[in-house]
Amino acid sequence: MGGQSILAFGKRIAVQEDGLPPTNRGGEKRRAKRKPTVEKAALAYGYGTVFVDVTVVDISRTGARVLVRYDPDIPQRIFLVQLDQKIAREARIAWVRPDCMGLEFIRSHDLTNPTSPELEAIASRCR
Repeated sequence: MGGQSILAFGKRIAVQEDGLPPTNRGGEKRRAKRKPTVEKAALAYGYGTVFVDVTVVDISRTGARVLVRYDPDIPQRIFLVQLDQKIAREARIAWVRPDCMGLEFIRSHDLTNPTSPELEAIASRCR
C-alpha cells in the first residue's frame, strides 16, 4: 500500500503504511539528534493572535516533535513558542499525524527583545 499521502496544512504529505513520514524509512535522516523531553509550549500563528497549546516530546537544534491534535487551519509557517525560555522558533511543518507533528526550525527569536510586530504580539502572550 505504498505511495499514500494525506492533505495536511495546505500541502500533500507522503506517509508510510504505519502512518510515519517517509523520512523515517531506512533509519534516522535528521541533521541533528533529537533529545527526549516533556515541555509545555505553544504554536503561534496569525501574526501572534492564535496560540495552540502543545507538548514538545523531542527536540534538537534543527527541529522538534510536538503533541498536538491535527487541525487543518494551522498554517505551514508557524512559531514554536518555548514559554519558559522566552524563545520563539520560527518553523515549518515537516510532517503530521493525527496526534503530533514534526517541525523544522528556520530561525530562533529572543522574545525578551522582539524585532517585529508579530514577535511583539507573541512576546506579550508570554509575560
